[in-house]
Amino acid sequence: MLASNGCEPTITHFLRLHRAKSPSTIPSRIILDFDWAEINSCVAVYHLFLLLCWWHVLHAWQQHLRITEHPELWELLKKWIRIADANEFTSAWVKIQSMAPRGFKDYLIRFWMPERVLRMWSAVYRLPRSIFEACDTNMLIEAWHHVLKWKFLHGKRNRRVDHLLKTLLEDVLPYYALKQRRQEFGFEGPDIEAKKRMDVIERSKIYVKTDIIQVSEEQFIVPSKNNPSKFYEVDLEAYTCTCDDYPLICFCKHLCAVQTLFDEPGAYADESSRPPLQVPGLSSLQTDPPQVQQHSEPSQKAAKKIVTALAEKLEILAARLRHPRRQNNFPDLLPLEQALDDVLAATDRSSVLPTSQRLPPNQSTAWSKTKNDMMPAIKTKRQKAGDPAYGGGASSGGKAPKSDRI
Repeated sequence: MLASNGCEPTITHFLRLHRAKSPSTIPSRIILDFDWAEINSCVAVYHLFLLLCWWHVLHAWQQHLRITEHPELWELLKKWIRIADANEFTSAWVKIQSMAPRGFKDYLIRFWMPERVLRMWSAVYRLPRSIFEACDTNMLIEAWHHVLKWKFLHGKRNRRVDHLLKTLLEDVLPYYALKQRRQEFGFEGPDIEAKKRMDVIERSKIYVKTDIIQVSEEQFIVPSKNNPSKFYEVDLEAYTCTCDDYPLICFCKHLCAVQTLFDEPGAYADESSRPPLQVPGLSSLQTDPPQVQQHSEPSQKAAKKIVTALAEKLEILAARLRHPRRQNNFPDLLPLEQALDDVLAATDRSSVLPTSQRLPPNQSTAWSKTKNDMMPAIKTKRQKAGDPAYGGGASSGGKAPKSDRI
């Protein structure tokens, strides 16, 4: 509300107040809409590099272009904004000028092609960046606001700040803290960095030792598989690569291939050469508090604490065994299995889930009999012309000059 309705002095005052109250929070990049009041305020307070949201950029373009009359140009524009190579970007711009109507071409040159604005929306100026910075829209915050309003505020209109703060502190923060804990234990699967690393290791297997040129003991030249005329320099001592994929997680398939094929210490090309995986036994998992060892009959509170700690350690061990870093070598797990069998035999065997219910199969499968019990069909509106992904509920070409009509 502040950014959409406030002028530049209002936004600047708010940002300066925020910086004074939170001096340790200094953003490196900010993604926003193409609003000069927001842009000037952010630059004046934080002196940082600003990015424009790609969705809002394409939304503005489609308002000045009739997509139904220029479908090929629209597809080229959606690819053009994502081109990271400078030469390819320039070639696409030349092609766009030859295809675009006069009014739309003048609109791009006037509002979007000045150097200051171009640096904020073109993918050419968004490299390098880590995988956690690979976000090109500010609509993720809007999506989270939808979660806040409908999941935690139950779709009710809220006019009280104290109620909002209570919801954030007592409902939202514990929810995401538990989700982070589940992520650490592996219940939510690997995070984006771990997924990227797994993908890099898998794609590095396409290289063989003859593909790589060793310049020195630590310097290597690796050709690109997508473009044979392009080569990348790998430095094992600095642990760097000159490819565009390396800054995402400071690791890439070229670096992984060199480590694996040239027997870099710490990289095992042969799985049998890996050291054995160290998994703690049951005795090391059971760490009783001192007060429990002093009494023959521990209190109920202390016993509950022991059970909770042991359950957490077993969850960690289960996550490590499900996704081991080294696949082939395991320690002798037979004593641990026997100890767990003894514990399971001595504990309650009742199921955690409720008793299953047997439901009869659906006897009426004909739609003619089923539709009488169904709700009325959802009413649909006439789809507006243009690209619905970037239309935002508006038809394309609403702001295009009449001279651009075919």
